[in-house]
Amino acid sequence: FLLGIDLRLDGSVVLAPCVTDEYWKRGFGHALKLPRGTLQFHLQADQAELVYSGHELQRVGIRFPARNDSVRWSIVTESSFPIAEDGDMVSFTLPPASDGLPIHIHAKRQAQ
Repeated sequence: FLLGIDLRLDGSVVLAPCVTDEYWKRGFGHALKLPRGTLQFHLQADQAELVYSGHELQRVGIRFPARNDSVRWSIVTESSFPIAEDGDMVSFTLPPASDGLPIHIHAKRQAQ
């Protein structure tokens, strides 16, 4: 409940944590075994680290704490793919990655 993990019928994963500001400051995470692979995440107020392995695309949405600024999200690792932002929700479609070579994603809110 606190981590707000929602495994949707279409196979996507939505993380909508109901945690205190202190959790967001210090960071928290979890590892998930999904029907199509594995997903590890570590979240903080302005960044997300994801490690995914699976043989299919994996859609992930994360609801972050509300902010009243226009700072956008970007990928700060070698991986490059679109990020969709809708209010406090950030969505990624992670590419397939084998168990032996999972994809590591670090996304961060930063001024452009």
